[in-house]
Amino acid sequence: GGQVEEIFLEEGTMVEKDTPILRLSNPRTEQTVMNQEATLFEQINIMENTRLNLESQANQNLQQLMRGELDLQQKERAYNRVKVLYEQGRDRGWISKDAFLTSQENYDHAKRLKEFLVQKVRQDSIIKIGRLTVLEKSAASLQFQLDNVRRPLENLTVRAPITGQLSQLNADIGATISPGIRIGQVDVLDKYKLTVPVDEFYIARIVIGLKGKTDFAGKTYELQ
Repeated sequence: GGQVEEIFLEEGTMVEKDTPILRLSNPRTEQTVMNQEATLFEQINIMENTRLNLESQANQNLQQLMRGELDLQQKERAYNRVKVLYEQGRDRGWISKDAFLTSQENYDHAKRLKEFLVQKVRQDSIIKIGRLTVLEKSAASLQFQLDNVRRPLENLTVRAPITGQLSQLNADIGATISPGIRIGQVDVLDKYKLTVPVDEFYIARIVIGLKGKTDFAGKTYELQ
């Protein structure tokens, strides 16, 4: 229901199914839809921020892993160099044992750190995939809700239910139309609907495809 804002067609016009006939306005319905849309958009924004945070966290994890790999390569080269000097110059004092052990500890720490980062990236990736799957389902649900929320606004535009001729239209600009009120009629000109009273004695014989005849405008027509 609502107030008639615009009338697009006149009586007697031929219309296709879903052709707009008139448009109503309903401030209460429009405000309700706006409020519901705002709530849904807020939820959509929260989901989008969550998705962006997941992507950002994944990028940070990869950057940490790359830094860990670089650090491991540097520590490995330093350890191998110190190891050679320590073994070859042990009697000459080229590298102290303390320096060798420190280099070895740094290398071992870098290896453990890389293994930890690899595990972290793997686990976070699994969690990310699961959360993204949930987000996708939630996004589809919210979009469905958004479409349903907007449907009352679409229903403010009255459309032809079938293809035919707009034979009646009882509406004026500014008039208030209550829900369920009959405001017009579209006639199908190339077909007829026959209403036939049938005695209850014959009801059992009425089946789909039953043949019949009727006289109309001086002619006899075959019916099925």
